[in-house]
Order: sequence, then C-alpha cells, then structure tokens
Amino acid sequence: MSVDITLALRGDYERFTSAAQTAVLQALAAAAYDVTFQAREELKKDTRAAGLGVIERTWRMEMFPARGKLSTAPTGWIYSRAPQIIESFERGVTIGGGPSSPIAIPIPDSPAGDLKNPRGPANLVDAAEAKFGKLTVIPGGPGKAAMLVANNVRFTKTGRLSAAKLTKTGRYRKGAASVPLFWLVPNAHLKKRLNVAKIRHRAERRSAARLRHHLDRHLADVIAKLSDQGFRL
Repeated sequence: MSVDITLALRGDYERFTSAAQTAVLQALAAAAYDVTFQAREELKKDTRAAGLGVIERTWRMEMFPARGKLSTAPTGWIYSRAPQIIESFERGVTIGGGPSSPIAIPIPDSPAGDLKNPRGPANLVDAAEAKFGKLTVIPGGPGKAAMLVANNVRFTKTGRLSAAKLTKTGRYRKGAASVPLFWLVPNAHLKKRLNVAKIRHRAERRSAARLRHHLDRHLADVIAKLSDQGFRL
C-alpha cells in the first residue's frame, strides 16, 4: 500500500516539475519580449520627438530564439538600419569635410525646406539639382558663408519654386530669378538629441519586474490546471 502511494506522489510531482519548468521558460520568453518591445517603442518615440521622423522607422527588433521556441536565456535585439545617424545624434558630433568639401545646410524658410528625397538622389543638393538644374556657388565674404543658388527659377501661384521655362526666343519668361537654397559651411555640429543609453538602462531595470509578473501568471496557470486534474501541493 505504501509503495503505491509513494509511486503516485512521485508521478504527480514529476508532472508538476515538468509543467513548472515549461512555465518558467515561457515566463522568461514573455518577459524578454515585453522588455524588448517596450524599449523599441520608446526609442521610436524618442527619435520622433527629436524631429527625426524618417529615422524613427529604421528601428527593428528580433528575438532569439524565435518566438514560439523556449530557452533559458532568451535575448531581445534592437537595432537601427541607420546606425551612423543614430550614433551621431546620440553622442552629438561635429561633421564636415573641410574647405574643399563643405556641407550644404538648407537655408531656414527657403524653398530647400520643401525638397523631398525619399528614394531618389543621395542628398537634398542632388534633389535640388534634379528639380532646378545645376546649382551655382556664390562665394562668401569675411564672416559670411558661401551659398548654393538655384538659377532661372520662379515661384508658382501656390508659392512653390519651379524651373522657369524658356520662350520661343530662347529667353526665360518674366519672373525668373536666382534663389539661395543652401549655406555652404566647412563643418557643422550635431547637438545630442537622442537618449538611447537612458532607454537601454530603463529596459534593464524593468526586466526583473516583468519576469516576476510573468512567473506569477504562468505558475498560477500550471497550479490551477493541475488542481483541476486532482493534484494538490
């Protein structure tokens, strides 16, 4: 009789141990996903708040192992498809090519602000030249930056800048003018605008609480399911 009881208890506890081990692995996976997903959303929000809306869409996340598979060490990986831009605005750096390769910065409130370059030329200068033709460099004076100017352009009735058309006589129509679009400077300082490190630290501090939450939930589910089957701790 005692042998039968011992075997029955051993079988129940082995069943509980196996279910509990699976529950712990499921809790680890769920906690890792929660922390990774929330951190990615915070990074996207931080990037958007910094005025880098296009870069916001470059954030990606991957889980190892893939979701649905269990591991004692699940890992979440967050990365950007524009790592150099992210690093520049995270650190705050000075960029530039010197006097021989100046940086073109759109002049505030100029038509350069209307230029869009989603999948075309490599930069806004290329986009401007594709739309208005070759830009002209206007040398700067003492204490003044040089400029890139669009020639033979005109403003439409809607206020947009467009290339002026030639008349039959080979002259540009009335209203054609030269419009400054970019400052040319030897270097430019990018201010720190992102908080990647702070968000990473917050995610690390959050992981223990998320793991406790999922352990409580998954183990409670195991106990409830086994209790329905007549098992008692």
